[in-house]
Amino acid sequence: MKLIAPIRSLQQYPILKESGAQELYGGIWLSESGRVSEYNRRGNFGEQANFTDFNELAQVIEYCCDDGIPFYLTMNAIYTPVAQKPLIKDILKHYRACGGKKVIVSNEDMLTLAREADCEITISSCAGISNRFSAEYWVKAGAERLILPRSVTFAQIRSFRQYLPANVEIETFMMNTMCKFSDSMCRSLHNTEYGALCAFIDHSQKKYVLLDGQELTGREAIPMCTNGYLYQQLYTGNKSFGCGHCALWELFQAGVDSVKIVGRLLDADVLANQIRLTRRNMQIAAECHSKDEYLHRMESVQRLMGNDICRNGFQCYYREARTERHA
Repeated sequence: MKLIAPIRSLQQYPILKESGAQELYGGIWLSESGRVSEYNRRGNFGEQANFTDFNELAQVIEYCCDDGIPFYLTMNAIYTPVAQKPLIKDILKHYRACGGKKVIVSNEDMLTLAREADCEITISSCAGISNRFSAEYWVKAGAERLILPRSVTFAQIRSFRQYLPANVEIETFMMNTMCKFSDSMCRSLHNTEYGALCAFIDHSQKKYVLLDGQELTGREAIPMCTNGYLYQQLYTGNKSFGCGHCALWELFQAGVDSVKIVGRLLDADVLANQIRLTRRNMQIAAECHSKDEYLHRMESVQRLMGNDICRNGFQCYYREARTERHA
């Protein structure tokens, strides 16, 4: 099992490498059109989350090649407008000239453009791979790695591994992003004047009314308010942080090839601490003979992520692992 982490600048490279990142991924932002249609799902953050210069990206790829660290370019838009295809072709052309080859995509149009550029294909979680049939579809289209959504169960992962060719890799999430929406279902821009759609909805004023337009009050309103509170706690209590460390042994046994730390906006020092902790727990998982042994030996994430992260289980990627640990 390997660990993949985000990178957005040459300055971050030595920090991420020394902390133990075994694979790196990142995007490039060159045009204002990337803000309107996020061809890598973080285009609306511009230089805050992306490389902005192919010379810098080329240097990072050169270092990666020298150190044996695979680099993946994010081109994982859910939809690719026709008007954007010339820009994407140009990006892929320059990426290949930099020595890059691996590309993360989410839709058929982007996959076709990446194949035309002779790239190696990884399918993003934004493609919504929810069963083995969708997985097999992308493999037949040329995918060499599949990134599974955060909602997958251990049984689903084992099923994917059973039916997919041995040379097709499986990647799952490990730390940070915790949006309530599935990546493949999100049609929102991330960094607008109103914020992301999920955040905008959470901050909007909620008012409960009857069919006749009268406001719902008193005891009748209590179930609605309670439901709204539970929804907020379950899905929006902390959109920035999620964790799957309790599941590392199960993921290892299920045949997962790589676990992902997300956070293209995070500082390198923050990522480095997360990488070190994850690598230590990955090593522990590889040494353990049972999930109980791993859960007993694993290092806690709370000192890095905050004491509340494990409290209710609302920030767990794989809640079936948490249930066993806290039963």
